Amino acid sequence: MSDKSRQVFQTNDAKRYKATQWTLRIVGAILIFTTAVVVIAVLRGKNPSMPVMNSVGNSYKSKVNPSNAFTLSTPLNKKFKGFKDFLNKRIAYEEKHQQPIDAKLIRAAFYTPWSPLSLLDLRSNGGKLNTIYPEWFFINPKTYQLDSRIDKEALSVMKHYELSIQPILNNFISVPGKQGNFSGDLLHTVLQDQKIQNNLIAQIISTLKQNQLQGINIDFEEMNENSDEFLNSFMKNLYTQFRKNGLTVSIDIMADNSDYNVKFLKDYTDYFIIMAYDQFNDPSQAGPIADQKWIEKQMDSIAKDVPSEKLILGIGAYGRQWIKDENGTRTEDITYSQAIDRAKISKSEISFDNNSYNLHYAYDFAGSADEFASKNNVWLTAR
Repeated sequence: MSDKSRQVFQTNDAKRYKATQWTLRIVGAILIFTTAVVVIAVLRGKNPSMPVMNSVGNSYKSKVNPSNAFTLSTPLNKKFKGFKDFLNKRIAYEEKHQQPIDAKLIRAAFYTPWSPLSLLDLRSNGGKLNTIYPEWFFINPKTYQLDSRIDKEALSVMKHYELSIQPILNNFISVPGKQGNFSGDLLHTVLQDQKIQNNLIAQIISTLKQNQLQGINIDFEEMNENSDEFLNSFMKNLYTQFRKNGLTVSIDIMADNSDYNVKFLKDYTDYFIIMAYDQFNDPSQAGPIADQKWIEKQMDSIAKDVPSEKLILGIGAYGRQWIKDENGTRTEDITYSQAIDRAKISKSEISFDNNSYNLHYAYDFAGSADEFASKNNVWLTAR
């Protein structure tokens, strides 16, 4: 029979009582110590110092300050030191010699309707531009009439973003089922026949006005003229007619190409787009798409004769693959996305070339039939 006068948790053993007593004593001591530390700190008016953390923080702060030179002695900084010094000297020179100019800043892009992703890119990035150069105007190789291939859907997107739309006029001939090319012979006829030339210019102006476009971009390549006077005459004729109609004229040029007399053309062109890409394109030698120092050289060369407010730097955003196999060595132009995909498929590591500021990787690929290994060398520009 149980004792009903006994408490539920009552016990004759004092062990539990002593454990509880010592726990309360320890907790009390900790609270007293903590309170004492806080009171002393407040009375002294000082915060606990963290000298190591402050030192590290100030060190990193000085390194990420753009006005300070890199001083960290690491393999990465040693690797980038050479070209960083070059850029710093370049910036210092331009800050010292640059004259203030009142020039419109052009944020433009070429639009290539034959590329499946062009329209998607236009929709996504059109708001970042103020000018667009769509590849819409061609010269009919039989009639020498204007062959206009305006993409109505893309035109609608361009107007939505209120872009200055200036179609490209080139001498490219596309052949169904074959690879097209730029025709020097086609251009030769246009440049030397005044009647054909005047008719073509009139058609261009009419088409631009009809579609409420703002100008033209001339992209003549593979010229085989024995003198620059014919291109000069064409550009003067074109510019004179365009100026009367309030239209803009730009031309794509390579600074080191003797086909373009920039000293003459600067008076008959609103803008020069410097094609600062395609530096290495011969199958015999792989190399950067556009070495940064090479770009600087191109710009320096043309800036001697053309006002800087008329210059637009054209930047390549693509890749090139040099393929060496049983058939010899050939090149293939690929998009940035294709270059990245091929690196992933081949499990290649993409390296950043410090000397040129371009990207590069190489890999071997075994064919399916005879297991012949093709050696692939890929260069692409950084994005």
